[in-house]
Amino acid sequence: MKSITILGAGESGIGAALLAKEKKIRAFVSDCNIINEKYKKILIENDIEFEEGKHSLNKILKSYEVVKSPGIPNNSEIIKKINSYNINIISELDFGFRYANVPIIAITGSNGKSTVASLLHHILQNHKKTSLCGNIGNSFCREIIKNHYDIYIIEVSSFQLEDIKEFKPDIAIITNISEDHLDRYNHDINKYADAKFKILINMTSIDNVIIPNDDILINNRIDNYNIKKHKIIKQEDSTNVNIFNDLFLSMKDMHIKGYHNILNIQLASKAAEIVGLNSKKIIKSLETFKVIKHRLEFIANINGINFYNDSKATNIGSVKAALESFEDPIIWLAGGKDKGNDYKKIKKLVDKKVKALICIGKNNNSLKDIFKDKFIFETENMKKAVNYAYNIGKTGDNILLSPGCSSFDIYNNFEERGNIFINEVNSL
Repeated sequence: MKSITILGAGESGIGAALLAKEKKIRAFVSDCNIINEKYKKILIENDIEFEEGKHSLNKILKSYEVVKSPGIPNNSEIIKKINSYNINIISELDFGFRYANVPIIAITGSNGKSTVASLLHHILQNHKKTSLCGNIGNSFCREIIKNHYDIYIIEVSSFQLEDIKEFKPDIAIITNISEDHLDRYNHDINKYADAKFKILINMTSIDNVIIPNDDILINNRIDNYNIKKHKIIKQEDSTNVNIFNDLFLSMKDMHIKGYHNILNIQLASKAAEIVGLNSKKIIKSLETFKVIKHRLEFIANINGINFYNDSKATNIGSVKAALESFEDPIIWLAGGKDKGNDYKKIKKLVDKKVKALICIGKNNNSLKDIFKDKFIFETENMKKAVNYAYNIGKTGDNILLSPGCSSFDIYNNFEERGNIFINEVNSL
């Protein structure tokens, strides 16, 4: 029996291990950290060999191939050692792609990819059997096992794309490219953009890519690829969305907030059109779309003060979109593990929109230095942050959790951070 090693026992690693078992490939799962109990249970129940707290090189070298977790950087010691033995290292996307037999729509970008993926899934689900997976929901490999879909809609990150060799979507959407994860890319946005563009490396002239027409980093690269290109022109009108063929959808009929979501709707709608849906079916579906959790999610109005959970905003671009969505004053809750943000890029916007900044996290010196005129309080405790914000709030104010940073200094992920925020708001 062939054997592979899977480095990392998160969602992608577990999905790859389960798919390997399904295909009668012996899998050894190795994680240098302690494995989450939920995932450990799955490995035990499926009789899949694993180790935690270390990487045993002698065991790994017995494999003909290694499937690498996107969270492991290529300059890590274990990857350097495996490479020195010329063992093939692939991504979970590659491993799943070998067994995919229906079209794939892959969505990447710095911001908006979860919203676009969710919009597209919502539009298509009444007409086709669609899987929404990847960086949202189950891993791609875990969904491949089910084998009963017409289309895979996959949200993919730059980390997931770094290692692809075989993966090829039929339709790719790149929502935008702005500063994010620069700590992983030597603070070079071009290296980050190059990682995003790996989504296109295996695509051909019969495949489609959908992009905004005004993103410089995208447009500087896109002409290098022989793919059917669909450029979405940014609208000036913020009240209606032009769904191709000049049919319009009023944003008042939508449940999602913000001018930035007009582009997200157009990107998803174009993909649905390419798949074969007409504009009337698309508009009918869009009118019932609900906001995704942790993305500008309205939580409550308490004594005239609105609370919004935007915990998924982990970079400057996301924060900018959130701040631009409000007219009334904002009490901004931000901070966490900085990924190399240049906060000066939103200084004028913050000066205009924000009345007070409350920092949550272990080290927010950059935030406090740039926005010293707005900064009033810092804590590692969400309850204290929410209560402080509420106590200084006035009728009409918006208390917005939009961190601009990853959650890993205090929380396991942005979902945990957002859920704790929601619980504290509901306890007021």
